[in-house]
Amino acid sequence: MNRSPSVKYALMCVFAIIIGGLTSFASEAKNLAFKRPVLVSEPSEWPENNAVDGKYATGKPFKNFVQLPKQHSWLSGDSGVFPKTLQIDLGEKQKSDLHKITRVVVYPNPEYQPDKVWVEVSTDSTNFKPVGSTHSFRRYEPGFAFCFPAEPARYVRVCIASCYDVTDKRVGLSEVEVYADEKESLILDVFEPFNGAILGPHYDEQPDTHDIDVYIRGSAYNAESLEINGEPVQLNSNATFEKLVTLTKEKESFEIIARLDDHKKSETLTVYADPYSYKRYWFNIDDVFHMLYELHKNVDIYKSAFEQPELAFLKKLHDKYGTLCTLMLFWVVGHGEDLPINFLLTEVPDKFRKEFEANSHWLKLSFHARDSGAYPYANASYQQAFQDMNQVLSDINRIAGPESFGKVLVTHYGAANPEVVRAWMDLGARGYVAGMWLLDKADWHLQPGTKAFDYMTTHDSFVDQGTGALIIQEDMESIEKIALIGMTMSQYWEEWVAERGPRSSEVLAFLAHDYKTEQRQEVGLCSVRGKELNEESIRWVTAQGYQPSFFYNYEKDELAFQVKFKPVITASKIKLPADGKSTTNLSVELSDENGRRATNYRHEIHFNTSAGSFVGGSAIRPVNGKVSLVLRAPEHPETASIKLTGPWLWDETIEVVFE
Repeated sequence: MNRSPSVKYALMCVFAIIIGGLTSFASEAKNLAFKRPVLVSEPSEWPENNAVDGKYATGKPFKNFVQLPKQHSWLSGDSGVFPKTLQIDLGEKQKSDLHKITRVVVYPNPEYQPDKVWVEVSTDSTNFKPVGSTHSFRRYEPGFAFCFPAEPARYVRVCIASCYDVTDKRVGLSEVEVYADEKESLILDVFEPFNGAILGPHYDEQPDTHDIDVYIRGSAYNAESLEINGEPVQLNSNATFEKLVTLTKEKESFEIIARLDDHKKSETLTVYADPYSYKRYWFNIDDVFHMLYELHKNVDIYKSAFEQPELAFLKKLHDKYGTLCTLMLFWVVGHGEDLPINFLLTEVPDKFRKEFEANSHWLKLSFHARDSGAYPYANASYQQAFQDMNQVLSDINRIAGPESFGKVLVTHYGAANPEVVRAWMDLGARGYVAGMWLLDKADWHLQPGTKAFDYMTTHDSFVDQGTGALIIQEDMESIEKIALIGMTMSQYWEEWVAERGPRSSEVLAFLAHDYKTEQRQEVGLCSVRGKELNEESIRWVTAQGYQPSFFYNYEKDELAFQVKFKPVITASKIKLPADGKSTTNLSVELSDENGRRATNYRHEIHFNTSAGSFVGGSAIRPVNGKVSLVLRAPEHPETASIKLTGPWLWDETIEVVFE
């Protein structure tokens, strides 16, 4: 298919918001707008040069707690007058030459998201010509590329006609990129879903079906054809494409290939379906040293680890609310630091190991850092991360047994680069909670200016395709700091959940600190007030229907970011006469990780056996979370098994003895 030049270049292509090697416009050509002079119609305290600094900062952190990323985003003034404009001077290509512009890519800031936007170009900064068409941004749309036949230009102006939220007087842009292609090239952009996305019911395009249905959307610049997993997909006249796909498995990958003559570009997109997702929370204690120090200090006095006041409080939360908790441990505290205790984790006794083991179903111990230095793993090496975690893990095994190790961790200051995460994964970790910190000088998963940071400002979690780790966004820096800004925990959570929306408030990860220092003693976990604040928070999330979770299935030793159900069988072993006639009834009830019956499970369960047969079929859809079927014996004695399988179901096996 050969398009005419007017059609070939008259493209409006939505830009990718993808990590992990997917092609972007920037990888195909030089961004002419990078660090060029900028003029805006309404300056503000957020400098306009931020829109051309090469960093993406479309974050939407909680307004009452975390500051928005000013250093990488431009925000207009608040006059309420529209249109507002941002103009870039590209400079002269040569003395008598102008750039021939073909594409302008606009990234909004979703906290102050524009609605209708168009682009104009000029050779003299006075007479401007509109190019492309006006685009209306969808809520949280990551970006849009205005593509058009080549236009000579020195100046490019982005015009914003209105704000997405009509009550806002200000609009923001994260980044503007400008490209002038010297030759035709094949460019493939896949912009949704996100690579590694976990897709629950809030993403389902057809909620009345049993599976998750989502669109794969993108653009294929200059492509003659496109296919997804070998099936042709129609390209629209503006080179965009979309295909509705049904996710019938827990993990699915799609190979997307664009072709032009003998050339091709391909991307692999992996997503995880979570059709039975429900509201969950994970509670952990950071900077743990005080409560373990007291176990050391009182080893001859305590008969139980839960005589220590903070451990006793955590057990109270578990007994009363079902709370699951992970303690994040330092290996050394106070050596050369301004902390009240000089203490090594090696000094904690193993006297209470059996008690920790007996309570490991709700209380885990995990790695935090070697010491309390700021951002220890933002730039650390694999070797350093491996050594530090291995030290802590060795002491966890000694103090509490290997079954007490928490495989989803919170690192100190929440920053870890990919090599660090690989080291942790090699030692048995499977994920970590990451803070949305404004830290520039680090190569880590959620560094501001990366598209992973963008994605996590409006989502709960994703699976990093480079390391296989589950990355969870931290929803609260600490309970203590919320108290210090004068909010109750109920007020905080009500505002947080309302502002974040269902896609990024279904999974909550929050923490307290094991403080007993003068600065924060009044609200730390060690204080009466601190315990009240923590219980208030747990009480609120419980009342709103959030269920406790570790995000890891320790029984099956696998990540549990997707909700899966456990078949509870009437008998784990069945005996039946091998006469070819005898039958027995078999009943199965499904439950989730908290023991609740899975009344909403809608998929078929398959029963497979190497001997005997099932009366009425072996594929049955549960009713109200229950399945009943009849097994008929074979004619010859043997020992066989019945295997239960199904999507989003723990595989289970029943032994059958035909005598």
